[in-house]
Amino acid sequence: MVHSTRTLQPFSEADIPAAVSLLFTSFHDTEVRKLFTDTPGARQWWHDTICNDLQQKQNQTYLKVMERGKMIAFSKWDMSRFDENTTPYLPWHPDMNSEAWEQFLIYIMRERKRVMGSRRHYCERSLSLPLDLASLVTDIPADLDTLVIHPDHQGTGAASTLLRWGCRQADCDRVYVYTDAISDESRLFEKFDFLDYSSPVFDNWLVPMVRIPAVCTESEW
Repeated sequence: MVHSTRTLQPFSEADIPAAVSLLFTSFHDTEVRKLFTDTPGARQWWHDTICNDLQQKQNQTYLKVMERGKMIAFSKWDMSRFDENTTPYLPWHPDMNSEAWEQFLIYIMRERKRVMGSRRHYCERSLSLPLDLASLVTDIPADLDTLVIHPDHQGTGAASTLLRWGCRQADCDRVYVYTDAISDESRLFEKFDFLDYSSPVFDNWLVPMVRIPAVCTESEW
């Protein structure tokens, strides 16, 4: 189905309230939702975090998908250098389960290191529009750090288009793409040639997946 009313647009500070609302709506009834304590303080933390990204982190880019004047999806692309050791978040708000967040981040970083080692790669964490995305491509490596789709629009192609954008970029740069996919979403990533690198030791709702650049062969891995 072609969604002629959809557009991919730049993201500004004015979009933050809608993005925070979408974030909490989209992760309802999932394992990720357990990390999201829904209080005014926690929502303000997310507002401040995104605002800080927009104001202070020039290597991060947010994009939004609009339909009939409403945001139905957004993504965060991190263009940091791959060996850059930066703190991804502001200090936790007291309303948030800081211990759960710390354990979550330790786990995903451990799995990322186990799978990727020192290989140069993009990392997509979290989650078809009829438009030419080539104009958005730059020669700077991108990391799809966050992908959020409104529940009413999941399965309509928005996630696929955003993944396609990142895969094209990775192919141009000869870079692997890594993602911690929610287990229910792993089939979506498999459509884009991601491989499952789950550890038999850990039974987790996150699936470490890797996409090899199209210009490479699996033997190079």
